[in-house]
Amino acid sequence: MLAIYCRISRLKEEGKDRSIDDQKQLGIDKAKDLEMPYKFYVDEGISGAGDSLEERPAITQLLSDVVSEKINAVFVIDESRLSRNPRTKYTITDIFKEYNVITYSHIDGRIDFSNPDDEFISEIKGIIHKRQITEQKIKIKSVLKSNAKAGRAHGILPYGYSKDKKGFLIIDKTESKIIKRIFKLSLSGKGTNKIAEILNNDNIPTRYNKIQKGTITTVNKQTGKLTTTNKADINWAGNTIRNIISNPIYKGKRKFSNNYYASPIIIEPELWDKVNHNLKNNSNTSGKQTEHLYLLKGFLECAKCGRNMYGRTRVNKKDNYYMCSSKRYKNENCGNRSINIDGLNNFIWSQMILEERFRKHLIDNLNNSQVEKDIETLTSQLAVIRKEHLKLSKEKQKAIQFAIKGLIDEKDIKNEIERISNKIKDIEVKQLKVENEIQYLSLNIKTEKEIKSDFAQLSSKTDFNTKKHALKRYIKRIKIRWINSNRRYYVEIIFHNSPKSLTYILDWKCNFQEMFNPIDTMINKVNSVKSKSKH
Repeated sequence: MLAIYCRISRLKEEGKDRSIDDQKQLGIDKAKDLEMPYKFYVDEGISGAGDSLEERPAITQLLSDVVSEKINAVFVIDESRLSRNPRTKYTITDIFKEYNVITYSHIDGRIDFSNPDDEFISEIKGIIHKRQITEQKIKIKSVLKSNAKAGRAHGILPYGYSKDKKGFLIIDKTESKIIKRIFKLSLSGKGTNKIAEILNNDNIPTRYNKIQKGTITTVNKQTGKLTTTNKADINWAGNTIRNIISNPIYKGKRKFSNNYYASPIIIEPELWDKVNHNLKNNSNTSGKQTEHLYLLKGFLECAKCGRNMYGRTRVNKKDNYYMCSSKRYKNENCGNRSINIDGLNNFIWSQMILEERFRKHLIDNLNNSQVEKDIETLTSQLAVIRKEHLKLSKEKQKAIQFAIKGLIDEKDIKNEIERISNKIKDIEVKQLKVENEIQYLSLNIKTEKEIKSDFAQLSSKTDFNTKKHALKRYIKRIKIRWINSNRRYYVEIIFHNSPKSLTYILDWKCNFQEMFNPIDTMINKVNSVKSKSKH
């Protein structure tokens, strides 16, 4: 299979960068010429000069698929798309060499890194590309530093500022009033989330609302699901307010590249210092913290908007429910009803230990293919990680040898060895994490006998940690949705080892009402329509 790798850098060369669609079409044309099936790998808005493969998910996945022997050829519009950083480039080309992957470039033609001549020319080009990037960055930083020193604006301006016709930073009269209001509210004792709520209720536009262009993509930590939001729809949030209050630009100190330059003052320095000193007293979670254990934390997902659900409990049990995280922001509330914590915990656990249908479903639909697929993916990632670890170890050893032989001054080599050592530590942490995940998933591969044995050891007296571990072994996600028309919750349980989920219907007190079967429901609807048509 041909991998078509596409990338547009943050540092675009004016007039030279081709769109992702253009790169894809050129790749498709090459696949047709080679009579090969193809797969796209796209890193958009990511610099090829980056030092870490972690910052480039598509190229990391491509390498993983190469190691898994799913890919045997790669197309790029030009060779520099793979990487303009020599160290990263070596990692990529070493893997290509080991697995006999041929690279096809629209600009550079056919490249076989196993061929010494092709490899040598590639290395020379890599050094040139790296130099070009370095020069470009130096020029950009120099210009930005000069602009900051002179008081000129660049990039997205901090809220409260705009620029004049000559590009100098000036105070925005309308926005500066909002900045002063934020500081006043904070000093009066309002927390950052409360201030954000006040601004949203008053329909005060954010910086992104005014820009009206582009999107922001966030990742659900539990599911890996990507959510894209238009910048025009972004509201005020507590973190935004906190960042504004702690930004010294408003008291006349504009920070750029670890240096401070003068800026127009919106908040007097004495007031800025007082508000920042007082900020910690306005925390929305001030007072003595009470730790609450949430049995279903990490499992629950709002079936209406796809966000995580989190627990909220107070000592007096006045608030005791799992709620959709969209409710943290008033104007983003998806409307899904919260569900009682104790009621849902008790229901899910009672299904685990008491209901034969729960165990029967797992046994009748036992299928380890998804778990095995997840293990296969992680194993491929682990191979890439180990390859990079070996390369860094060799790189460190070589640097030490150069220092011993006197080829490089000891002072010059110290920082390089420290840099490599830090990267090795990062790689080792990542490696351990993947290895642990593989080991954990391996335990999730079950047989009918193991399932029966596991469940036989569970009871209503099982301690919290054992309950949590048992749930994690079998349940992947629990989706919750309130249907207002019939005043019922639909609770869908998704399993690791079963392609089929279980859906229950509960009343508002989390009492079991019935099982939900989509096929039966559809048949009933069809029969109902037929019956009405006869009459």
